[in-house]
Amino acid sequence: MIWIAKALHECDLGRLTEDDLYLFFDALDNYTYTDRAGKVKKYSEPTKETRKVSLKKFLKWNKNYELHEKIKCKRLKGKKLPEDIKCKEDIVKMIEAGSNSRDRAIIACFYESGARRGEQLAVKLKNVELDEYGAVLTFPEGKTGARRVRLIFSTPYLREWLDDHPRKDDRDAPLWCTLNKKAGPMSVTGLANVFDRCGEKAGIEKKVNPHSFRHDRATHLAANFTEQQLKMYLGWSPTSTQPATYVHLSGKNMDDAVLKMYGIKKAEDDPELLKPGVCPRCRELTAVNAKFCSKCGLPLTQEAVTTVESIKTEYMQLSDLDEIKEMKNTLKQELEELSKLKEMLKVGK
Repeated sequence: MIWIAKALHECDLGRLTEDDLYLFFDALDNYTYTDRAGKVKKYSEPTKETRKVSLKKFLKWNKNYELHEKIKCKRLKGKKLPEDIKCKEDIVKMIEAGSNSRDRAIIACFYESGARRGEQLAVKLKNVELDEYGAVLTFPEGKTGARRVRLIFSTPYLREWLDDHPRKDDRDAPLWCTLNKKAGPMSVTGLANVFDRCGEKAGIEKKVNPHSFRHDRATHLAANFTEQQLKMYLGWSPTSTQPATYVHLSGKNMDDAVLKMYGIKKAEDDPELLKPGVCPRCRELTAVNAKFCSKCGLPLTQEAVTTVESIKTEYMQLSDLDEIKEMKNTLKQELEELSKLKEMLKVGK
């Protein structure tokens, strides 16, 4: 509505005419903006259609039915290509690019849950449940009503953020909050900035906006889920045709069938890539590529063990030096006392 007001700022919005419509369409075709990379762009066709729909709704609300009927909108379905989908390695890189526990948890949870941006931003701490298997997020505001999603691999990142959350004792606090003193709800822009920063740092050239993670997750899940399971997990209505898009995109069963026909055995994808580890000491789920258990501090890799042993050795060496210094100080004090005793003996003679 704001864009409509800007495009038709010289017109009386309460009494729009057919000429005003043509002015609006010209503005749509010629409007340019600068994206985050500094490139000047024009609106895409889907964006233009969205603006038309907004104006059409406004005209209906304003009871301008004649102009309302003159606006013809077409439903455009975006063509999603396999090369547009981020792989699991890209997801891990972006998580590790997070500069704090909140950002890492955001990337991990947005991907694994496949939730819409609005659903995630509506989650409060009281909607998060940790259990022996991982975590469960309940999204109170979804297109198909409230729903719950089981999280596994993102649990360690989520748990770390919950420990650091500035309002962790407030059950009504937003799960995704700002890092300033107010710790208020994150804005849409603030959320987008998290994805942009992590994507740039990780060197990801594909789309990294929050909604793209929903596409990624849907495509990856389609290789193992039925269409009905996809609808339930991602919050689509029972009559939605969306799952078919992702089943097609994942190439489910087709690659295997063709390779089998030629007697070629396909190398399996690494199933361990997004699988969290389990600390052998406290049984806590650990993040992908974690070097130490976030709960008990146990080293989880050979590199971590070597680091700990090196620190211990250095500490022992420093301890030895401290002992030598203490011995020197004690010896010095004893020598000083002996010297004083000699002086006293001389005086006594």
